[in-house]
Amino acid sequence: MIIDGHMHIGFAHKRYPLRIKTVERLVEIMDQYNVGMGVVSSLKASQYDFEEGNEELAREIERFPGRFIPFCTVNPRYLKEAEAEVERYIIGKSWKGVKLHPVNHTYAADCLAAQRITKLAGELGAVVAIHSTADDLSHPRRIASLARACPDTRIILVHMGALWAWWDAIEAAVANPNIYINTADAMFCDGQVEYAVQQLGAERIMWGSNLPTSYLAPNLVRITCADISDEAKDMILGGSIARLLGLSPGAQCGKVEVM
Repeated sequence: MIIDGHMHIGFAHKRYPLRIKTVERLVEIMDQYNVGMGVVSSLKASQYDFEEGNEELAREIERFPGRFIPFCTVNPRYLKEAEAEVERYIIGKSWKGVKLHPVNHTYAADCLAAQRITKLAGELGAVVAIHSTADDLSHPRRIASLARACPDTRIILVHMGALWAWWDAIEAAVANPNIYINTADAMFCDGQVEYAVQQLGAERIMWGSNLPTSYLAPNLVRITCADISDEAKDMILGGSIARLLGLSPGAQCGKVEVM
């Protein structure tokens, strides 16, 4: 089974001209590329109201049991509400992780409030996925600082630093064993995946599509066409996220041909 490590559901800001607007269409695309499950968070929660967004996400995924692994999104600047939201979904609904988006919510990834939420997630056994770009608020150096402050929390550095900071993302993970890398919409650079595997090992790398704000196939091809072993591809395409989230230990990633 292939597992998409980074997807979204719900409302999107106007800067994203979404062509994939329904969960039904999302599932159709997953089926087209043999993606069995997807780690999913709310677009509304990261761009507007995180409580409304998480509620919407919970309703939507109920219609497709077994297809989505939900992460609740919070804004640490609203610390009391954010802590309650984390407990509501991680304890109350057994969700697997927390999503942080420093750029959209306008805070530094390593600020004290983000540290509070990240430590709480770790105490509850949850993973924290955090948006990363070359922007100072979410630069991999900030996430490395967060990882050092919260060594007992497993952190997914999403987008691998995006366009310009992918080297920094790998360095952050090399220096901090609690950081994992997600390749969704990172720069398409020759040798990038190969170098990441060399430095970190495939078990600390996972792929993602960034659906519906991006497209699945290009993000998938960067892994299937990489000059790495089939075992490493299998790990990146699902094994690493399955291990991290404690999913079925016997699950293996399928092979997919992308034309």
